[in-house]
Parts: sequence; C-alpha cells; structure tokens
Amino acid sequence: HYNKAIRSEPQIEDLHYNLGITLLMQGKTAEAEASHLRALEINPKYSSGPSGLGSLYAHVGDYQKSISCYRSALKYNHQDVESLTGLTGSLAAIGKYSEASEIIHTALEISPDNIEALITQGFLFTSTGKPEKAIQTGLHVLNKHPERSEAIILIAGALEISGEYRKAYKFLHPLLDKEKVDENAGIVFATISKHIGMEQQAIELLQRILAHNQQVPSHTQRKIQFTLGEI
Repeated sequence: HYNKAIRSEPQIEDLHYNLGITLLMQGKTAEAEASHLRALEINPKYSSGPSGLGSLYAHVGDYQKSISCYRSALKYNHQDVESLTGLTGSLAAIGKYSEASEIIHTALEISPDNIEALITQGFLFTSTGKPEKAIQTGLHVLNKHPERSEAIILIAGALEISGEYRKAYKFLHPLLDKEKVDENAGIVFATISKHIGMEQQAIELLQRILAHNQQVPSHTQRKIQFTLGEI
C-alpha cells in the first residue's frame, strides 16, 4: 500500500514514515530504518521522523541511539507524549530510573489517560521496587482496555517480584495458551516456573518462541537464552 503510494508521490515524508512503522511491525528493521531516514532526508524538520527512529532503535535494543532520537523529537514538540513515553522506556532500560520517572510524570500530566504512558509507568514501578503501584496501574489499564496483554504481563511480573508466584501464573496463563506467545510473557513465565514446578514447560515454551517467532529482536533473543540458562 505505502510502496505504491511512494512510487506515485516519492517526496511525501509521511508515506515513508508510515512505511517505516509497517516494516518494523513486520520485523524488517533495516528497511524500516531506511524509510525513516528517507523521511528525514526529504524534510530534516519532520517532527515525527526522530520519534519513529527512536522507537525502532528501542525495539532492537540500541537504547543510546533511541534516547538521542527521542530527545531530538522533543526539541520540535516538548509535549509529544509518544516521544516522552518512548524516552522513559529507553532511559529505564539503561537504569536511569530517576530521570525516567520525571519524564513519564510529565507525559501523564499532559495526557493522564494515555494507555502507553500508563503501561510504561507501571513497568517503571516494577523496576524501581514498587510492585503494589505496578499492580494498581495494570488493573487500571485492564479495567479500561481488557485486550491489552502488556497490562497482564505487567501485573504478573509485579506479582512475581512480590513472591506471589501462583497468583502471577494465574494472571499470565491466558497469554500462554495462545498459538503465538508474546516473548515477554514467556520470559515472565520462565522466571515464575522454578517456583511452581513448571520448569520443563517454561523451557519448551521459550524454545518454541525462539523457533517460531522470527520477529523477536536479537537483544530479546539473548534475554531468552539467558533466562533458559537460569531455569
């Protein structure tokens, strides 16, 4: 769809940006990066360009590049909640929790009901040892958007660090029965498994994720391999 439109109107940056988003969803990271860079080549002041690149670099685990891109995007619009949320996630990924907390607070002041920002704040609560707040945030999101699997993973992870392993598994179980299991759900299950006697099931699930989901980013694959070694 976007390729056809680009052939007709190759100088429209939005088309290249949207193609980049689509390619990233398909796991084609190199092509997605080229599309985002092309959008910026057409219009160096295109405000969505750096944000799209930030999302891409975060997806592949290049958090320093991601942070730089999100900061560039925020120079164009310091109230861009999408960029603030993305920046929070990348800062948290490299352990800069204090700055991440300040930034997500700003994002939620601008848009208190933004689901992506709320979920990101929830995972930040888990990372900073506040599982009760993480659970509360996850339940709030599920109440409004019961289809959001990230909220289930958030709650299960928070229950796991609270030592409530059986309850965590009960929350997570519906996601584990799907034909294509989310890699993050698999990692949380593996962490829980050794406390509930389901190590073999977790090993088999992670191996299946690696074998059948070709879109798992390399840094997540490494995390899965590390988790397998810990079971």
